[in-house]
Amino acid sequence: MRKSGYETLEAATGNDAISILKTRETVDAVVLDLQMPGMSGLELLEHIRDSSLLRKLPVVICSSSGTRETVLKARQLNVIDFLLKPVDASSLRRALAEALPGALKTLADVPETLQRLDLGRNEYNSLLGEFVTQLESVLADLETERDVAIATSVGAARGAAQSLGAERVARALLALLTEADSDESKRLEDELRREMVLLQEVIEGS
Repeated sequence: MRKSGYETLEAATGNDAISILKTRETVDAVVLDLQMPGMSGLELLEHIRDSSLLRKLPVVICSSSGTRETVLKARQLNVIDFLLKPVDASSLRRALAEALPGALKTLADVPETLQRLDLGRNEYNSLLGEFVTQLESVLADLETERDVAIATSVGAARGAAQSLGAERVARALLALLTEADSDESKRLEDELRREMVLLQEVIEGS
């Protein structure tokens, strides 16, 4: 899923998943296996639905256990989709697109971006690498001063981000252009550094 622009977190057990859900400020969706050590996937799903903070969280199930009873129970607990293993990447992408219709990703739909820009994947990855270097330069400038020239470089980087489908980077750069509070600006810069790491992982994983 990282190749498709999603930031992913992995949990080996249900309790690990609960810890992540409690400590992370933003988790947009859960992809859940029903067969896990300790707490079962259905038990974790019930925990999510019983939590006032988590009950609206979209859940997609990927499991080799597809009995009618299991599927019905999952549907009663409002899962977005129930995918039987082995799951192909396109099916999971479609399920996540349904789960997250308005969520921003590190990269928008890459095949669509390639078609829009009329590029091959290697050419696109090369542009992504140049864009990561551009972001590094912008962040280095922001550490030293904030003036009109820097606003211009931030604006140029935002335009490149929009062109390449780097949605979360584009949003953070737009916020930086208008943000006066130093603490919020620092948070946005940290967000950009995290996105740079994710972009590099996409490049290396392609």
